[in-house]
Amino acid sequence: MQQASSSEARDHARKAVDDQIEVHARAILDLKTRLNTLTPVARLPPELLSTIFAFVPAKSFTEHYNASEIVRPYLVNTWVTVAHVCRHWRAIAPRAADEMLARSKKAPLHIVGPVSPYRDGPRKVMEELMSEFSRIHTLRLAGSSQEIQDLFKMATAPASMLESFKLSDMSSYYDEPEPVILALPAHGVPRLRNLEIDGFPFAWDHPLFCSTLTTLVIHGRIVSVPLGSFETFVSALDRMTNLQELELEHVIPQAPSGPPSCKVTLPHLSSLRIVASNAECRALLLHLTLPLDVRYYISDTRGAH
Repeated sequence: MQQASSSEARDHARKAVDDQIEVHARAILDLKTRLNTLTPVARLPPELLSTIFAFVPAKSFTEHYNASEIVRPYLVNTWVTVAHVCRHWRAIAPRAADEMLARSKKAPLHIVGPVSPYRDGPRKVMEELMSEFSRIHTLRLAGSSQEIQDLFKMATAPASMLESFKLSDMSSYYDEPEPVILALPAHGVPRLRNLEIDGFPFAWDHPLFCSTLTTLVIHGRIVSVPLGSFETFVSALDRMTNLQELELEHVIPQAPSGPPSCKVTLPHLSSLRIVASNAECRALLLHLTLPLDVRYYISDTRGAH
């Protein structure tokens, strides 16, 4: 009985100390906020700070991205880091995104960013940008396939200006993803040239694999994910006759035995990179007619070239 009473007393004393620590921690945060207000930059009007923040996205995009670079979560939306400086800037940063969108009027949009349920600020900005889907020229998104899929549900207009499109599923390549049907309004991508899919579930009969594509880069997963039949895969290639660069890694369906049922001609192809099993590589090459000067990189899943 005495031991139980002693234990309760210790717990009560510990809680009292924890409560005091929390009070003092909040007081220190308030003092730091007041200290920040005494700096010269804190005297800038919110409207001016918002204008300055609006210049950051273009600089970030120019420095970190080009048509072939992987979207990395620790680089994307670099401009959002201004919101991490202090409470005052964190309150102004969302207004900067709104002002940037308003100023752009009908200009093409270049969007690179993470899609995460745990980051409210960037998520809100992405949702607002989806309402301007018809203005997007470059779109590169990284996140879980389900979160990206939910984001696309907010895009109602055709992507009539979209030329470069990349999707990256950032979950482990060894995890089996949830089956997700890509709901991008693909019937409205008449200008799509570059398509990259990195670990994102898809099917070979999707309309995104269209005749306007000149670059197609797809990295699949180590685990088996249903992509469609080999015949569907060949039909997709047959639609993409303007391809100049083709890179396929772990995304070739199992081919049926026997001689090729048809041949696909890719007259403009200059670069072909394949990472697949020996049988899949052989089956694909048997179904292709390519220019004599095409550059090859062929590797089976064991690493042999």
